[in-house]
Amino acid sequence: MNKIKYIFYLLPLILFYSCEQPSEEQDIPYIPKLVIEGILSEGKPVQNIYIGRTMPVSVKLESSFTDLPDAAAAIIFNDKVYPLRYTQNGLYKNDTLQIIRGEKYTLVASWQNLSINAETTVPVPGNISHFMLQSQTSDSGTIHFLQGRVYPIADEVYAATWVLMNSSGIIANESLVFGTVTGNNNSGIVNCTTANIPSNFINVPNSKLIPHVYIYDHPFLDFYNTQSLNQVSDAIFGQTGSQIQWNIKGNGIGLFVGRLDTLITN
Repeated sequence: MNKIKYIFYLLPLILFYSCEQPSEEQDIPYIPKLVIEGILSEGKPVQNIYIGRTMPVSVKLESSFTDLPDAAAAIIFNDKVYPLRYTQNGLYKNDTLQIIRGEKYTLVASWQNLSINAETTVPVPGNISHFMLQSQTSDSGTIHFLQGRVYPIADEVYAATWVLMNSSGIIANESLVFGTVTGNNNSGIVNCTTANIPSNFINVPNSKLIPHVYIYDHPFLDFYNTQSLNQVSDAIFGQTGSQIQWNIKGNGIGLFVGRLDTLITN
């Protein structure tokens, strides 16, 4: 799945395991659930919709167990059903569905006695202002980041990465993490900040630093604010507690969200 940031790099791993903290003193009951990971992006094919299942915490992760090649799944748009076809590694696609900003899409899926559904709206981006290179100095040193202002349309969510682009328009490097993930705070303006930029990327000859802005449907913010993947920890699998807010309903966990992204080059 192209350009899914740090959260989504780890998401498929943590989702496979049950939502309980392992304990040596008691057996953890295995409750099977469907695992969903899908992003709909305007102008891009509907592909890499992951459908799998959880597995017991005591069992070694095996894709042959988690990936489901025989799920029944479809996306509903404007009362028309678009079936999803299995490709490989638990991934499904549809070749005809068009993704349009401002439109609502519904995912339905089932496997054996498990079924899920989820809704998402592909966001309409608000007015994104010019990003500026900022610096902050403290006792621990100086950090650099890009920051801009966004004027949201509704409840869409904004995040950004920094990008080092050379004079030919080729991306030489890009952050793998967001600085902030922010939604509408009712003030009419939100700040959008990238992660810290390494000092050796500042003032690189024949290159410039620009933001890559990502706009998500609101459920992404709910997930981001309740997960702990942005914290350094050795207990990644133990952090998948029931407090995480997914937008999958029924017998499943995971995320199905609409997204837009844009490089701000001027």
